[in-house]
Amino acid sequence: FHSPPTRVRQRSGRGIAALALAMAFMSKGPLAIALLVLPVAAVIAVEPLRRMANGLWLLGSVALASALAAPWVVSMFRNQDRAATALLSDLRETLFIPKPFYYYIGLFGLVLPWTLWLIMGLVHPFLRGSVNDRRRLLFPWLWFVLIFVSFSCSGAKTQRYILPIIPAVALLVAQLWRDHENRAARGELPNSVRHLRRVHWVGLIVASPACGWFLASQDWLVAKGLLPEVQVAPIPWPVGLAMSVALVAIAALGWHWHRQPKPI
Repeated sequence: FHSPPTRVRQRSGRGIAALALAMAFMSKGPLAIALLVLPVAAVIAVEPLRRMANGLWLLGSVALASALAAPWVVSMFRNQDRAATALLSDLRETLFIPKPFYYYIGLFGLVLPWTLWLIMGLVHPFLRGSVNDRRRLLFPWLWFVLIFVSFSCSGAKTQRYILPIIPAVALLVAQLWRDHENRAARGELPNSVRHLRRVHWVGLIVASPACGWFLASQDWLVAKGLLPEVQVAPIPWPVGLAMSVALVAIAALGWHWHRQPKPI
């Protein structure tokens, strides 16, 4: 796994990357190029090794992906009369009904229950104890910030557009937890992190019973006018109760494991 890549593996990996980029292009259009190229360009910029070679590889991948996707795009517009109309309608809806700059701030609610860890993960690369690993930590940070800021500046805002940022969120949280695990093993974990853990797990334990209750009570909430419509398929009360108990147990077990010197 850690052996240096051979030339065959390098070429195969680059070919697979270009094919994946072409598939993303065919699925989401030119926007996919920006979403995938921005984080890769960011990591090339902060990593001094083979910067020129990696930059040329990135340009070559974009060119190859565009060449692979172009015939499909041309064929679609030639053979499907409604393709251009549907595309323009979607663009008109988003471009001419601009949303406020802070529209995507709801992302921090979307990633619950990891919101606290995401906020800490955004600060993590600039903490004193992280100086030696700053280049590695800046990769998901740049990925997150570039997508979040560029999408916030654009007038075309839709909830589903921001979903490609979720992998960067996962990396930010994972790197933070890994650093905490290493520091806990050395006995260097600060009290502020212990307090944050406590808030996280207590919040999960408190919120867990509400999940089963909500799923089982949707019809009642709609009848009382507290909910406009049923959001997901309702479940029987016994199942909702069992779900709440299970979630509380999982959260309590997670807190117990997280408090260990070396979490599982």
